Amino acid sequence: MMTLKLQYFSGKNYITCHFLRGKTPFNLKGGKQKKMFGQCDDMLLLLEYVLTNNFEHLSRYVDSDPNSRYIRSTNFSINNDRMCNSHRQFLPMKSLSLMHVAALCDSLECFCILHQKSRLSVSIENASSLHPIQYACFSDSLEIVTYICHVNPYEAIHQFPPEYSLFLCFSMRCGNSDKIIRFLQSKGTEYPKYAEYSPLKASIMKNNIPQLIALLFILKACDPKSSLIMTAIKQQEFDAVPILVEAGEDPSYVNEDGRSAIDLACFTNRRVNGIDSNYNILKIMLEKVNSIEPKMTNVNGPEHWICRAQSPEIAKLFFNQPHLTIDVMRINEKGITGPSLLLTPITYNSQCDVFTNSLKILKLFLENGFNVNYMNRETHTPTLLEAYLSNIKPSPEMIEWLLNYGANPYLECVNRKGTIFENGMNVFCLKSIFEKYSKLHPPPTVIS
Repeated sequence: MMTLKLQYFSGKNYITCHFLRGKTPFNLKGGKQKKMFGQCDDMLLLLEYVLTNNFEHLSRYVDSDPNSRYIRSTNFSINNDRMCNSHRQFLPMKSLSLMHVAALCDSLECFCILHQKSRLSVSIENASSLHPIQYACFSDSLEIVTYICHVNPYEAIHQFPPEYSLFLCFSMRCGNSDKIIRFLQSKGTEYPKYAEYSPLKASIMKNNIPQLIALLFILKACDPKSSLIMTAIKQQEFDAVPILVEAGEDPSYVNEDGRSAIDLACFTNRRVNGIDSNYNILKIMLEKVNSIEPKMTNVNGPEHWICRAQSPEIAKLFFNQPHLTIDVMRINEKGITGPSLLLTPITYNSQCDVFTNSLKILKLFLENGFNVNYMNRETHTPTLLEAYLSNIKPSPEMIEWLLNYGANPYLECVNRKGTIFENGMNVFCLKSIFEKYSKLHPPPTVIS
């Protein structure tokens, strides 16, 4: 049989009793034992009734003395490994009312008796201003949570402190049920907005897939176009990605706007000291998908995602997937090719060497068939040389490298008047480069 260790605080002394479930109390400890025993005997019996959900005895007690001061006490304490488990310090286990104890122990019948016969509020606060519904969520007591919300619907939408939000209280337990999460969602419970007290993090740490998916569905409701993996990435809960992929979520899903989880992982990648924050989750997703090219035309594809990640290692990761085909010449709705997005430092990647990384990525594109002189007037797609020339701060190193590689500066511009050469000569930091090039490669003679 399981031993319950119960405590009642009276004055300056803690009275501690040990019970065998269904038995009478024994082994009373504490200062002034004989004097205190008669005073706390009722308290200990009430605790035993509620802990064991002995509603028949509790009902008889209440009927005999409905206004008992012991019933209304908020000095109960619980010290039980089964109930507190590894998160025993999460919710206070001292200075509780019987309503808190009943909620924690899933003693529904006792909870109803205390509310209906003794008129204890379902919203009664303990010494820490915590409500029974938080303890009911913590113990996965769905019926008690349902009862509380039926009696007082406001409890579901009450603004609890983020460290004790209803979703977090539930997520701190190890059960695999998601019913309370779904119930609270139906009652309008708000998901906490503080990353420090994230229920998602709690579910991820426990690898609790049902809870994780249920929580992501709540967040996904605000962005229905996103997949669960996309939602996790937007929440910056990157550790959720391998769990979701393993659970069968499809990382290749592309929404109607052309966005995907792989796209978001590239866009949110942070490269610091040569290390990519999202390399591992991209590797997991790329190895799981059969195709990554969006079926819609004129939207960003892997070519654009790679260049947004600004990482040669991630670029290699994409191109080294033998089962994937990448269209290096894809253009998006603005007529832009992927490599045109290089040389555009993102704020959180500002410490990286933009030119060096861009050149390494560009070389991989060239090895895989990219044409630096490709242009299309109908889609307003400029050559790569014209695209880089149009940057706010053109890169002399990249312009010179492209010219040496074979980029043609004598082509007419797509998005401005004149040739690339003529426009380049008007840029102070590039003039000497184009002059040098023209001496080695004079412009073609126009025959009238």
